Amino acid sequence: MSNIIISGGGLVNKGAQAMTLICVCELRQRYPEHRIFLLNWSAGKNEQKKFENYRLDLLEIPPLKFSGAANSPIKKLLYSVRYRESFTKTDEIFRHTDMFIDISGYALGSNWSAKVSNDYLDNIEHALAYNIPVYLFPQSFGPFEWEG
Repeated sequence: MSNIIISGGGLVNKGAQAMTLICVCELRQRYPEHRIFLLNWSAGKNEQKKFENYRLDLLEIPPLKFSGAANSPIKKLLYSVRYRESFTKTDEIFRHTDMFIDISGYALGSNWSAKVSNDYLDNIEHALAYNIPVYLFPQSFGPFEWEG
């Protein structure tokens, strides 16, 4: 089965809910055979319960170091041993992903801290390490008004 990964959105407020559910609805119509994952900082069982009505799976945001295993058999073996299920599950999902869609609300820009922007870019870097096409929705980035 092929996957689609969505980053950003979630159910934290009405705006995020709207972006997430509309995106999922549209993707289900266009790609009914795909499994849809939402990247989340906490993908535990309690968090998953919030999303089960939407037939949407949560995928914990992988550490950036996992990206190094995308094209390195040695790193893949090392990470498989060291991180076990955490790495192997993430690696398997990313290897069978057809697209990565970011629906964040201005996550890359001067409105937030450097950490928020770096996390945004790390997610994209991870997807690109697996040669997954990345689609950024226009509300994901800007404004760019940094000082100094």
